[in-house]
Amino acid sequence: MLGGSDGTVEDWHRCVRNLSVSSRENWAHRLIDGTGSYWQSCGQEGKVGRIIIVIILYLMVKLYTIKKKIIMP
Repeated sequence: MLGGSDGTVEDWHRCVRNLSVSSRENWAHRLIDGTGSYWQSCGQEGKVGRIIIVIILYLMVKLYTIKKKIIMP
């Protein structure tokens, strides 16, 4: 999906060169697939842990805004 005449691209597949996460790597695509699905880490339940998401963009892509919703149990 393309944005307006300013060249904004809202299709993550056209912007992301590589995506990696700290757990459940096979779910990582859900962060950018545009379906509204989700990625969930699989750390120990009830424990505070580190969640790592690395998004590498293609050259000449400027990231203006990124938003993700975090839901705590």
